[in-house]
Amino acid sequence: MVTNDTNQILALDSYERYEYFLAVVAESEEIWFVQDEEGHVVSVGGTEDETDSPDAADDFSYIPLWPTEALATAFIQDAEADLLPQKIDVYDFLENWVPGFHEDGLKAGVLPNLDVTVWLMEPYELQEDLVEELESVED
Repeated sequence: MVTNDTNQILALDSYERYEYFLAVVAESEEIWFVQDEEGHVVSVGGTEDETDSPDAADDFSYIPLWPTEALATAFIQDAEADLLPQKIDVYDFLENWVPGFHEDGLKAGVLPNLDVTVWLMEPYELQEDLVEELESVED
């Protein structure tokens, strides 16, 4: 079920959702993604028309990421496949997933809204921003 708070967050523009993502992840130290029933991480393919990001290529694949379970759940609630939100520790994400994204040629799709407008990031750019945000929370 999508709550009013969730709708308010999803109504933000892509960059505002990106800033929200960074702040919440820095506080919770968790990132949420989606797996299919076989345990595979779900990636999405798209075109430049679906993104507000300056990093989008004409065609791309990305892994959608959310700062909370509620937002990940809202995104998959109408999916035809059996998808499950899963969390990962932010430090595990930075150490292991970011290099994997890069090696696989995937972008990070940060907090897509329900019409799949998403802020795309190169994995190492997201890593830099997350580390900076984590350091600011520690201070």
